[in-house]
Amino acid sequence: MNQHVKVLILAFGIILLCNSANAQSNTISINATEQPFGSVLKLIEQQSTYRSIYNANKIDLNKKVSLNVSNVSLEIALNKLLENTELTYVIKNNQILLVEKQITYTPTVTKNTEQRLISGVVYTSPPDNLPLPGATVLIKGTKRGAITNFNGEFTYRLQGNNLNSIELEAHYLGMQTITQVVGDKSKFAFYLKEAADELDQVVITSSYGTKTLREEIVGSIETLNAKDIAVDQASESIDKMVDGQIAGVYIENTSGIGGPVSINIRGQGSLTPLNGAVYGTSTQPLIIIDGVIMAEEMAIDNNFFDANGSSSEDLSNPLSQISPENIESFTVLKDAAAVSIYGADAANGVILITTKKGKKGSAKFGFSSQLGISSAINQIEYLSGSQYHELRNEYLKNTTIGYTPTPYNGVDTDWFNLLNGTGVYNKYNFSVSGASEAFSYRTSLTYKKIDEPQKGNTNEQLNASINLGYRHKKLDINLSLSPSYVAKDAPNIYYSYAFAPTYRLITKTDHMLTLVLPA
Repeated sequence: MNQHVKVLILAFGIILLCNSANAQSNTISINATEQPFGSVLKLIEQQSTYRSIYNANKIDLNKKVSLNVSNVSLEIALNKLLENTELTYVIKNNQILLVEKQITYTPTVTKNTEQRLISGVVYTSPPDNLPLPGATVLIKGTKRGAITNFNGEFTYRLQGNNLNSIELEAHYLGMQTITQVVGDKSKFAFYLKEAADELDQVVITSSYGTKTLREEIVGSIETLNAKDIAVDQASESIDKMVDGQIAGVYIENTSGIGGPVSINIRGQGSLTPLNGAVYGTSTQPLIIIDGVIMAEEMAIDNNFFDANGSSSEDLSNPLSQISPENIESFTVLKDAAAVSIYGADAANGVILITTKKGKKGSAKFGFSSQLGISSAINQIEYLSGSQYHELRNEYLKNTTIGYTPTPYNGVDTDWFNLLNGTGVYNKYNFSVSGASEAFSYRTSLTYKKIDEPQKGNTNEQLNASINLGYRHKKLDINLSLSPSYVAKDAPNIYYSYAFAPTYRLITKTDHMLTLVLPA
């Protein structure tokens, strides 16, 4: 073995031993009986170098607990403390993150349990018979099911004791829900008709000052309220949280975190920009926040120039500029419902967002934090150095006259593992709100930082929101301010995956890799 490699391995082993010794030195000794949960957690913090993070709205800090341990590790102390609770923990960077245990669906397995792979297509009603992408097919009475692809196709594996009695429901925005009994079938076809449901007495107000009762609007309207938006999940923007919750709305990221997003509401309605605000596509819906139209913006990132040096155009994600915690309602309009209020700019639909306002009462303070970890799955399996070299020699021998095979240089570089690691998501939100008879206020500040699994790809964002209101008799004044700062570091490393494993890695400084190519 190379002498330098031996030295590195020895040094690495010493570091591990030091870290292990340091971790073991933080022992916990606590004798607490029927004490508040928050007090016991504080004792653990005082005897270790770790600090706890949790959602105060989800954890009862006054609940009486008992913990009697002596000279045990931090993990053992936490395990005993969280016994018989709905909580678990994650330790990262000297922080203890307390979260709710994930409840997963596990079907009851008996000797009569059946499994069946089903598939099918969701269409519009005859005579069109067009496939519907983004339709939802669910097991009736549950949230389990599948979403159709661009061809309207879906597949799902059923599990249970009596599959023949299961009912499937096909949903799509603006369409009637269709139900079919599974029976002994494994292939299904759903034909959905336009819905003509009675709508609630809700007023839709456009940014042009037009007010229209919801029942007077012809078309599709879907609304999510604040309680329907899962703000406690580790997602960087509202589009990730509502994805899959509204039938007929298909949301797709066109690049990495913080990059452009493509939103399709029941199909595309235009080919070119209609408002003249951008240079690229305008197949995206009109986004309006508190009556203010959000202009589409060009995002110049690592994909702005392709491999040939030609420029390309991407739209940034306007929904990332608003914090999900500030959203009161999220409404989607399509077809005549959108066009009747907003005109041709709404050919691809409209997304109406209203933000939270201060509610009558004394000042209320809120704080929340999130920590998430991500890593690459379904990793691409590349050829090893020797496999690649053998295949390359075989190819050149069969395609090049007089070619003499070259010897293998012994280099085997795994570019995927070099350029990928574990991603970390951090988010902090602070808010204060209140209102009197005439004056209301709500301010919030959200900071988030995302380190993607691809090394060097980071996204740092600071969102602020200020909502002020004053009402006196017939005078009604509202002031909304939502500044946003985004810093994105996204070096284009996709082409690096095409480097041969026989290329030797020489140095690594910041995000630049210096290579020695084989002769």
